[in-house]
Amino acid sequence: HFCGIWIASWSYMILYATYKYMNGEVLYVNHLSILPAAMAGAMWGIACIAWFVANGKLGFSISFPLITSGPGFVGSMYGIFLFDEISGKKNFVILGVAFTITLVGLIFISASH
Repeated sequence: HFCGIWIASWSYMILYATYKYMNGEVLYVNHLSILPAAMAGAMWGIACIAWFVANGKLGFSISFPLITSGPGFVGSMYGIFLFDEISGKKNFVILGVAFTITLVGLIFISASH
């Protein structure tokens, strides 16, 4: 899965560069975005490998809820601390309740193994 997306993204880049070259246009790639994009891709690849290992050790019915809950939690933390998307006492209470329910569910799922 990860390798297919990696190969496709390189193929798109090569096709784009070829198109620009053939039309005599200047290829523009923001050099400041290359390292963060590569790091994000590497982190995603490592996460995919970790998911496959978890599936093998825990089984799909346990590893899937555990692994799919993490990105929502991390995304919410980015929304709170980095982008200031979540504000106000009512919203923090709702988010806290959602996190608590999710955490309790994950603990029960983990304990069921």
